Amino acid sequence: MKRTLLSFLLLLLPVCLIAEQAPEWMKDFNKTCPAARLCPILELQYQECKIQLHGRACIEFVNMMKELSPTYDCQRSFDNTPTGNYIVPAIWLCGEELRESGIPVVDDYLGLLSKLHILEARRYFGGELFRSTLDGYYAEMYLRASETVEAGLSKEDKGKNTNSGPK
Repeated sequence: MKRTLLSFLLLLLPVCLIAEQAPEWMKDFNKTCPAARLCPILELQYQECKIQLHGRACIEFVNMMKELSPTYDCQRSFDNTPTGNYIVPAIWLCGEELRESGIPVVDDYLGLLSKLHILEARRYFGGELFRSTLDGYYAEMYLRASETVEAGLSKEDKGKNTNSGPK
């Protein structure tokens, strides 16, 4: 019973993410949105990176997530409503598919990103660009951790900038 309820709630996650109202002038959607082209590449990089947790595949995985973070003109199938048109970060279009487990794909991407210890991943995860893609459930899951990583990176940067050598 609990597993069925959890699967049902996870199916609703993409719907629960709050989209931003599209500008009035925007009438065509998914014309410049890179999701259709880049989500399959992101999936391949995810599959390679999750095996090693470091290296070139993980750097490419992080860079692809950065490229998919902006909103562009991206619209999911349910973002066109009678009351208005909405747009979302491109990464959320990658999340429309579900894994065999019934969990949205984007859950896996965010989970892997949060575990990577490479500098590129920490800078992205601890940055405003990443946090701008978070909403609802994902904000609750990752916002605090992102801010903690950002604070840690700031301390590291300050430590590198201090001259502790002789005067």
